[in-house]
Amino acid sequence: MAACGFYGHFSCTWPETRGVSMCDFQYLNRDNFWALIEGASNQESSQASRLYWLQEQLSRRTVDEIIDFHALLIDMRNQAHTWDLYGVFCNVFDIGSLDSFEYFKLWLIGLGRSVYEGAVLNPDGLIEQRQMRLALEAEDSSVASRDELPQFERLAYVAFKPYVDISGKSVESLYAEAEARNGSSIISTLIGEEWDIDDCVQVQTRLPRSYSFMERYRSGLR
Repeated sequence: MAACGFYGHFSCTWPETRGVSMCDFQYLNRDNFWALIEGASNQESSQASRLYWLQEQLSRRTVDEIIDFHALLIDMRNQAHTWDLYGVFCNVFDIGSLDSFEYFKLWLIGLGRSVYEGAVLNPDGLIEQRQMRLALEAEDSSVASRDELPQFERLAYVAFKPYVDISGKSVESLYAEAEARNGSSIISTLIGEEWDIDDCVQVQTRLPRSYSFMERYRSGLR
């Protein structure tokens, strides 16, 4: 598989992942959060239009609800920051950047609750998702649009304008208040059991479906 042995080995030590977080907040719970995320996808097609729709919806909420939305978004990103999901990302897309992985996780969140939670609980099963395979084809295409690629960086900033406009405070204040509510800032170190994403044997053992699919894909067998 093309990705094996390509990136170099990262050294990370973190507790085992807890699976999908079930935290809720006082003003906006997880169901409300996903209703907004999926509502944007149902109403609009392009990422820019979805972001505009979300900002319009958040601008009608209270400051506390906006803070909870941002805190939940951070929690979702942190829950997905695992070795296994990173291994899938690297070996499917031939990209080793942790920044790009952040944008990929935001893209997963944008796909909705079912896809996101499935990816966190079973990263290797993500390759079976139609959106994942379309994104892979887009990455290999020279004419793919930005919306077709597996990244959604701007989702990370969607609460900024509504918060600043309504509260009169700074973006830094939003991060501080969100961190105070969920007890964590955006983590940078991968969680879960550490393994060598460059080693083809380990990739095949830990991510058998992803490995098998990419072997066929790189050989021209779709």
